[in-house]
Amino acid sequence: MNYLKKIKTYSEDIEERYKLGDKIGYITPLKTEIPPHFSFEYAIFDNSSIYTFKAKSISLEEYETFFYILKELSVTNLCDVFGNKKLEKYNFKINNDVNKELRRILKYVSKVKYFRAETEPSVGHFHLYKPEKRSDKKCPVIHFFIGTKPVIYILCYDEFHNIQKVKR
Repeated sequence: MNYLKKIKTYSEDIEERYKLGDKIGYITPLKTEIPPHFSFEYAIFDNSSIYTFKAKSISLEEYETFFYILKELSVTNLCDVFGNKKLEKYNFKINNDVNKELRRILKYVSKVKYFRAETEPSVGHFHLYKPEKRSDKKCPVIHFFIGTKPVIYILCYDEFHNIQKVKR
């Protein structure tokens, strides 16, 4: 099998990826020893949402930081992302408890009306940076989820920590 055919086969396998609302089962991609792939399939680009990646307030520096983080992730095994010294400052977290606002966003992007325990994906977030001063309001967070394969589905841009409130 030639190289291009292998890439096509691999791409088709990734295309058969998790869809929000699918059963998760006992697959744990967070323990996968390969770098993740990325999908923007569920990313919010709708101008009417406060969580859009098209927000006028997103700076070029923030976009650059976002893609720098994705570049670093693309060469890091998924199982090593959480606790990786190089990525530590971005505060990667998996949310054990999906709050009401995050669940509303998942329903919005997927058109799934109800998530049961066996269909709710692993949802997480990372910071683009931490505010320089405690009084700074802006502290952008990128929310994502992981389905049954090592694919990080980028979900939304939360400029002011509206989804996961931070105690300052």
